[in-house]
Amino acid sequence: MAWASCIWRRAGRGKTGITTTRVCVYVCVCISHRCMFMVHITLIPQFLFLTLGMTGATFYLIRLARGPHVTLWDKKNNPEPWNNLDPTYQYKFVAVNTDYKNLKKDRPDF
Repeated sequence: MAWASCIWRRAGRGKTGITTTRVCVYVCVCISHRCMFMVHITLIPQFLFLTLGMTGATFYLIRLARGPHVTLWDKKNNPEPWNNLDPTYQYKFVAVNTDYKNLKKDRPDF
């Protein structure tokens, strides 16, 4: 449903006298897109999620552009702590096909 402001004007003279016509002019003239949101309420969630996705993608690209994320917390004592993990240590949040309790050590000690 669109908002309209109707103006009456004379169309001209006919045989029966002055006839008037109704000309509807849409009030929906705005600088921003607020009017489109008021007319099409169902587009608000679409633009909300579009803005959210574009913001997330922008922040992710900024994070990638800042360089590699190699963090060494203890450079002197243990610079590679992942080499000292036990094979039965479940380091993943969800293990779908792997039973970590039955794994055996298959790599050399460093």
